[in-house]
Amino acid sequence: MVCLVDHDQRHLPLYADGCQFQTTVSSALMAEGLAVRQTLSHAHHIGITKIWLRSDSLSVVKAINSISKPMNLYGILSDIEVLSSFFSFCCIFFVPREENGPSDILIKACLFHSVTTWAEII
Repeated sequence: MVCLVDHDQRHLPLYADGCQFQTTVSSALMAEGLAVRQTLSHAHHIGITKIWLRSDSLSVVKAINSISKPMNLYGILSDIEVLSSFFSFCCIFFVPREENGPSDILIKACLFHSVTTWAEII
């Protein structure tokens, strides 16, 4: 699940853009890596030049910031490295889910909508 959210100075969401649901990934770590890659790609595509990306996956943040990349994520992490160079400012850091309140709620709402929409199609 990817959801690009812009916050105001009180850290309240101003808008959400680019929600995407993927059904087939080999691991949670890969899903998180794909989410970061898609978010950076989408942000670059819509003209954002500075990005501060928060993830509640400590493993993926460590992998992104590590010099040695895990082989199973090498391609995704390489893409993230290239994409991050397109921004004048790019910071990717860990934030615990319980401290990521409004964004976590928004992502869950997008997920609920994706699941209910998919269920209605069947």
